[in-house]
Amino acid sequence: MGDPISHTRPSTKTARDALEYLLIFIALAVVILLVVHPWIRHFTTGFPEHFDPPNHTMHLCWNAESILRGHVWAPDYNCNFFYPHAYTFAFDEPVWFPSLFAAIVYGLFRDPILVWNATALFVWALSGVTVYAFLRELPVSRGAAYFGAAAFCLIPYRLAYYVELNMIYCFAIPLVYLFFIRWLRRPGYRNALWLALALTVSATTHLYYTIITLVPMPFILAGFLVRRPQVLRQRRFYLSAAFTILIAAGLSAPILYPYAHLRWHAHYARTVQQQAHSSVQPLTYLRPSKASLVHRVAPKADPGETVIFPGYALCALACAYWIHRRLVFRSWRNASLAARARQGLALTRATLWFVFAALVLYGAYHTHTSSFASVKYLVVPSIVLVFCISVVLLFMPADPDIAHPRAALSGLGVGAIACFILSFGPVVTFGQGHDIVVVGKGPMAYLHQIIPLFSLMRVVTRFALIVLLYMIAVACAVLDTALRKWPRLRWLWVVPLALVLVETHSRPYRFSDQQERLASPVQRLLQEMPERVSVVVIPFGAREFDGPAMMDTVGKWNYLINGWAGFMPKQHRRLGHDFTPGKLDRAADWLREIWPEAYLVVDLRGVRWWRTHLESTFAEKDLEPYWQEVMRDDRFALYRLRPVKDTPSCVIRRLRTDVLRHHPVLRFEARALDVPDGATPRVRIRVNGVELTEIDLTSQLEPHEVTIPRQMTGSIFGEEVTLTLELAYPDTTEQPGAPGLWELHNLDFTTN
Repeated sequence: MGDPISHTRPSTKTARDALEYLLIFIALAVVILLVVHPWIRHFTTGFPEHFDPPNHTMHLCWNAESILRGHVWAPDYNCNFFYPHAYTFAFDEPVWFPSLFAAIVYGLFRDPILVWNATALFVWALSGVTVYAFLRELPVSRGAAYFGAAAFCLIPYRLAYYVELNMIYCFAIPLVYLFFIRWLRRPGYRNALWLALALTVSATTHLYYTIITLVPMPFILAGFLVRRPQVLRQRRFYLSAAFTILIAAGLSAPILYPYAHLRWHAHYARTVQQQAHSSVQPLTYLRPSKASLVHRVAPKADPGETVIFPGYALCALACAYWIHRRLVFRSWRNASLAARARQGLALTRATLWFVFAALVLYGAYHTHTSSFASVKYLVVPSIVLVFCISVVLLFMPADPDIAHPRAALSGLGVGAIACFILSFGPVVTFGQGHDIVVVGKGPMAYLHQIIPLFSLMRVVTRFALIVLLYMIAVACAVLDTALRKWPRLRWLWVVPLALVLVETHSRPYRFSDQQERLASPVQRLLQEMPERVSVVVIPFGAREFDGPAMMDTVGKWNYLINGWAGFMPKQHRRLGHDFTPGKLDRAADWLREIWPEAYLVVDLRGVRWWRTHLESTFAEKDLEPYWQEVMRDDRFALYRLRPVKDTPSCVIRRLRTDVLRHHPVLRFEARALDVPDGATPRVRIRVNGVELTEIDLTSQLEPHEVTIPRQMTGSIFGEEVTLTLELAYPDTTEQPGAPGLWELHNLDFTTN
């Protein structure tokens, strides 16, 4: 069947296209700044008051410095947080592509605050540009694509939690679909190369969104294969597909290999409980939030990443698309059963909903909760299923004709259904608070076990982005139809755009001034120390303060023992428990083993928050037996560990693998005290439990030097290197156990 609104679009980029994209980018950036006012006033002074911006600032600046030092295509994964654990940058997203822009800003201004604000605006507006290009490829007219680009930037899901850059890094999703559709229509090596580059940009920016992006792609592929089965007989189709996979895998491997190691060798993964905590309920899609000026007409949704209401304008246009498609394809209803069965996507769509319904009913049948009457297990599943069917009828594609030029839209619609179901997480629930009802298991509970990639995800609500992107696509499709039917109404797209602007506004975050923190005399002292030092900040383990502590290391890059990321090493969890009265001696003993020397920074405001919000019993006076004060200002207090009176028989130093490889020479001064008759005191030096050498001691304080071979430092993925100096009497059966039998001074690691 012909397409009354089809038109062709050149596949090559021209100067006019580039200018158009630039103007769209500038327009979207201006609109975003107006909507989230007064953000622009704080571009060089601070962030929205949240724990995520300082955290992401550290990641962007770390990558920026790596790029400026010549690491053009792979980050330095030995990042300076969670010290002395190695490869800690892989505990979070690589964000490599946005870091290329961040490197420009950081290289020009050396301002970490400006880096976060400028990069956030850049990728936010860029996501609108990629949506515009994707919509033009479907194809839709310019006016409809303008509306879609702006709507994608301004939907409540993006505005309600814009402080987290992870919500803005989704610009690569429409970019991948753009080149995927272009390759399907014209299989060849040029389009395959662009698709491979788009996949690489996605994978090296945000693994979450790469996994989410891949879910609808088989359905989009099925839509084209049903329409053009002859492509399966073309060798170029298979060769270009293999070319795409090889190029994307080859370019992404240097950046993604550490993530694979952490997943399959270090066994880092998300639990089902974590995914359940960051999922949504079916009715969440219908609940407006405080990110909408008209939110009072319906119950409020939870804040943050669970605000996924698409907006009234998008809902109205999606309904119009459904009505229009059923009027155009009314004759399909009279087709034979065999003809309907041949529509592969329609069958797939029905299968998906059948599987989901079966899982819900199965879970409801096997759920037993004494706090609810048994009738709820019949009513609640029925409500959920009725709602799901309503979503199918209203928002999902009603176009079963795969021969339609917008076959990609049908495939994307089936993928949106799959993502809609996956966003419910491993457990499908209904209700709030104490009235919550567990309806049954969701598909994520099974995918978590079957497909390892899904075990890396925590915030499964982000699957909702595909649902919202599909709704924007169908809204633009019906808007494009109206624009072509009534050419005089070429500015009709402004009306729904105005409705989007009216009903949407940003969450009113307060802005915190970070200049005061960075200008603190204590922070300046740490930055001006001649050598790098290790730093631990109290409160420990609270992301509200671990994030700013990570940002404090920018520039000097001291080794921060704190940290906050997708995963956390076990040793740092233990250290967080040790900063309590009665356990501070354990914390001091562990920090004394760190090289270089560990300084303690007490965030005075943070400690007050720690006591109030987390009911911590920490008191600064409890530090006195183990730490001595170095400096204090209105914001921070700086401490260093008190030296031990007697050298223990076994001295341990912990440091990161790459640090030891850069400082392989161990130097110290030592002498023996109270040597038993006939004994020859020696120092046994071990690296990760393997004996390196023995050094004889005398009663005179003498300097010693030992070079540690590179092969003894272990794997670059090792958690840390543990070096042990132990006093021993090899020629006697009596071995020292008590401290005070030798003296050790000036232990240090240096370069060759």
